[in-house]
Amino acid sequence: MTRSVNLSKIMEVFEEKLQCAKGRYAHASSACSSILDPKCDTAIRLDWRLDPSRSLADHAIIVPCSNGNENQNHRSSRDEIQKRKKTYNVHRVMLTTGERKSGYFVKIFATYNNNKSFDKNVHKNNSRYSLRLSPSMSSNSSSVFEENNLNNNFDDVEQTVLNFPNDSMADAFPLVLDYIYDGNLNALNAHTAPALLQLSNFLDIRKLHERINSFIHSDMHNISSAVIYFCQADAVKDRELLTMALKTCAENISRLSPNDLGKLTPNQMNRLISSPHSTCTSETLSVKVADYLKFQETTNHDSSPFSNKIKLTSSSDTDTNDAHHLQRPFQIHAEMFYFLTHAQVLPRISPDVAIYFLSYTVSKFPNALQDETLGGEGSSLMARCLRACTENWQHSILQTIEARQVDSTFIPNANNSQNMHYHNDQGYNSLPSDLKITLLESALLAAKLEMQQS
Repeated sequence: MTRSVNLSKIMEVFEEKLQCAKGRYAHASSACSSILDPKCDTAIRLDWRLDPSRSLADHAIIVPCSNGNENQNHRSSRDEIQKRKKTYNVHRVMLTTGERKSGYFVKIFATYNNNKSFDKNVHKNNSRYSLRLSPSMSSNSSSVFEENNLNNNFDDVEQTVLNFPNDSMADAFPLVLDYIYDGNLNALNAHTAPALLQLSNFLDIRKLHERINSFIHSDMHNISSAVIYFCQADAVKDRELLTMALKTCAENISRLSPNDLGKLTPNQMNRLISSPHSTCTSETLSVKVADYLKFQETTNHDSSPFSNKIKLTSSSDTDTNDAHHLQRPFQIHAEMFYFLTHAQVLPRISPDVAIYFLSYTVSKFPNALQDETLGGEGSSLMARCLRACTENWQHSILQTIEARQVDSTFIPNANNSQNMHYHNDQGYNSLPSDLKITLLESALLAAKLEMQQS
């Protein structure tokens, strides 16, 4: 009898525990359904863009950002950079699993888990501890522990500080998170691809690296895109991509529009026209240099805003926004003008731009007009322009003088590549009288020689 009573009580306890277990299972199932149901108000989505209290993020990535507008004379202090840092609340499981995982974070989280001293001292002295990371572009990376007294709503969440080599990579980091979380690469274009390529290598995301690499090789056939790759690769210090983009631009320099050329810094323009891969004639090259100078001259008077920040828009918007993005005026200094127009680079000047060069040089760099440094006798810019004018005097001088009789209201517009050509009358009128006389005398002598030969 006692045994049956005890058995009965055991069954009652078992039934009670079974019901509790069923209740917990039903609650867990409901919670799982709410996670998967986007219509549920209490749904928990693994999304780095959400507030961490909703997404239940279990890790924070901090990316310090320097000031993109700072110059070489002013470097941001560590405190200033920390003020401009960005925090991304992420989930370890998303960063370390699946085909889009980051091999870099796999190693980092293993470091967290295996470092016993870190686990024992997380809350030592009520201070926050985080792993500060300064990885290089190679597989070797150094990390040191650093105390950070950071006020955060999630004090138990560990932090990783990523110091990227440049701001372009820091700007593109959210795109990498989008790719890791949902495979989204809608913002992939010529502006973002170089930074994404560096990040894929930096964070060891092989699938992303393959995809970006394939996109760049395909998109490089677009000459306007090649110019952007040239600029962006220079910004992120990707030598391999920089070499490939420069070679493509140099081989197709005759196809580059003033808008394309206007995206280049003076130093990049100098590298382009000095490239051994350029196959165009010196006369064609002189026209491109004139296009570049004219673009900078005109854009410097344009009050419209410009930006050199990385463009985080979809690839479909690239063509419509390229004309505005990255087109900003650059100051041409005397030394750079010397390199852009040196006789070793432009031994011959096109008659179409000879008077423009004379006018531009007289107004901005008069000392460079007769400079023959490292060029030899007769290598000055003035001598080369005079030769171009006299060899084709009917086109460059006679038509210029005739054009003065016509009321021309055309003003070259640097924002319209189809209208970028040169009315020598405008440049001729601005020349000093003694230079005009020299041009006319040279034209007369050339005309006399032609008459004698005929």
